[in-house]
Amino acid sequence: MMPTAFPHHAYDLSAGYRQYVRTLRLVRASSAAYCVLMLMLWALIGLASESWWVSHVLTYLPRVPYLIVPIALIGFAWRFHRKSMWFNLVSIGIVIGPIMDLRLTLASLQTPAKGLNVKVVSCNVQNHQPVFSKVLTEISSLNPEIVALQESTPHHELLRKYFQKWNSASHGRLWVGSKHPVRLIGHCTPDFSHRTCALAVEVQAPSGSYLVFNVHLMTARHALTELSIPNLLNGHAAEVIGNHTHNRGTESGNVRAFVFHHAQRLELPYIIVGDFNTPSSSSLYRDTWGDLTNAFDVAGMGYGYTSPCANHRFWLNNTPWLRIDHILVSPECGVRSCRIGESDGSDHRLISARVTIPVTERRPNGELTQKARLPGKLVGTPKPRFRY
Repeated sequence: MMPTAFPHHAYDLSAGYRQYVRTLRLVRASSAAYCVLMLMLWALIGLASESWWVSHVLTYLPRVPYLIVPIALIGFAWRFHRKSMWFNLVSIGIVIGPIMDLRLTLASLQTPAKGLNVKVVSCNVQNHQPVFSKVLTEISSLNPEIVALQESTPHHELLRKYFQKWNSASHGRLWVGSKHPVRLIGHCTPDFSHRTCALAVEVQAPSGSYLVFNVHLMTARHALTELSIPNLLNGHAAEVIGNHTHNRGTESGNVRAFVFHHAQRLELPYIIVGDFNTPSSSSLYRDTWGDLTNAFDVAGMGYGYTSPCANHRFWLNNTPWLRIDHILVSPECGVRSCRIGESDGSDHRLISARVTIPVTERRPNGELTQKARLPGKLVGTPKPRFRY
C-alpha cells in the first residue's frame, strides 16, 4: 500500500510549530541566563568592585543600559513563554535596585532629638565652569550654614560677591564658607601627589564648635582612559588601573588618618564633605569610609547621581550616572535629610544635607564641651589587596 500523502499545508504547519518551539526555548534560556548574569554583575560590583580591574571598569560605567535586554525580552516572553517574564522582572528589579544603587530611605531614626541643626552644601564647581552663577543661585536658595567647594579659587568675583558677609577658609582649590566664625586647622597634601586633597576647619557656632573637612580625592577617570583593545590584550590597561587604584587607596587612607588625627586631638564632632570620586558601593570607599554615616545612604531618596553632568558623545547630555560626591558625619551626629541639586552649572550636581550635631554643656570653668565623645581608635585605614 502506498503511504498516505499529507496535504502541503500540513508540512507548513509543522515547520511553523518547530520554529515556534525554537523561539520559545530561546526566550526561556535567554531570560534565565540574563537573570543569572545580573546576579553575577551585582556580586562583582558589590563585592569585588575596585579590587579587580574588570569589576573596577564596571563600577564606573553607566548602568541604565542593563535594562534594555530584560525589557525587550518581556515582550517576547509574553508572546512565547509567559513564565519567563518572571526572570525578566527579577532582572529589572536587580538593575533598578542594587546595581543602580537605589535608596528608599527616610531620615535617620538615630538622629538626636536635641542638637545643633546645620545645613551643609558641597559641590565640585569645576573651576567655576561652565556657568558658576547657576551653582551659586541654587546654593543661595537652600540657605545653608556651611558651604564647601572643590576646584574653586577664593578670589573669584562671584564667590566673593555671594559670600561677602560670610567667614571662610581655603587652601589650594578647596574652599569652606560659614555663617559662623571659622578657624583653619590644617590641610592634607600627600608627598606622592603634592596635591591638597583635604582641608580642615573648626566652625565656632554659638552652642559649640565642630569640625568640617572638605575633601577632593583622585578620580578613576585617568586610568580608565587607558582602556583599548591593544592595552587589554597586552595587560597594560590592567597594570595602569591597578597602580592608579593603589595610589587612590593610599591617598584616601592618608585623608582618613588626617581626619582622625584632628578629630581625636580636638575632641569635636565632625562633618566630611566633598568629591570622593568613588561611589559608596565601591570597595575602595568601604575600606576607608564605610564605618561613617553617609548622609544620602541613611536619609536620601532615589539614586542621588552627582556626576558627570557634561556633554558626552555616547550618553545623554546633563545626565549623571555616578554618586561620587558625599556628606559623611561622625558617629555621634545624625542626618535629618539629604538631597541632590538640579543645576547644570558644573560637571557635578551639588549635594546638601541637614545634620544634627550634639548639643554642648558647660564645664565648671565655663568652657564648652561636647556631650558625646569620639571613638578612641581609627577604623578603616585601608590595606588594599588587588588582583590584576
